Amino acid sequence: MEYAIRIIKENWRLYVGYAFFSGIAVVADLVVLYVLTEFAGIWYFYSAAIAYLVSIIVSFVLNKMFNFKDRSRRILAQFSIFVGIALISITLNQALLYLFVEFFGIWYMLANFFALMAVANFSFYCHKNYTFKLI
Repeated sequence: MEYAIRIIKENWRLYVGYAFFSGIAVVADLVVLYVLTEFAGIWYFYSAAIAYLVSIIVSFVLNKMFNFKDRSRRILAQFSIFVGIALISITLNQALLYLFVEFFGIWYMLANFFALMAVANFSFYCHKNYTFKLI
């Protein structure tokens, strides 16, 4: 129990920052999804994939610079790890999105929001421990 409390205390600021900046990335994701689906006429499933890729870039930049305050010049290596984790995340996201829309009949915008929230904890853990590993 003490270990769990210590981990929460040590990571609280990072998790709140990650949630905040991920929230900004989610807004970017949802805007791109809506615009591509409603105005460009792209199928929601493809729109969501494109929107998620936009949110990866937004999330990487904001988390590197402002949350983890990572000033290393290993940008390409970090971005590669970030993208690898994001590819796993997008696979999970797309599977959940499809499941929510096609099997549960949830509106694609709400379904995508639920899917993004479900994947957020996995992503935080991986980015903290691999992409922006704090020494």
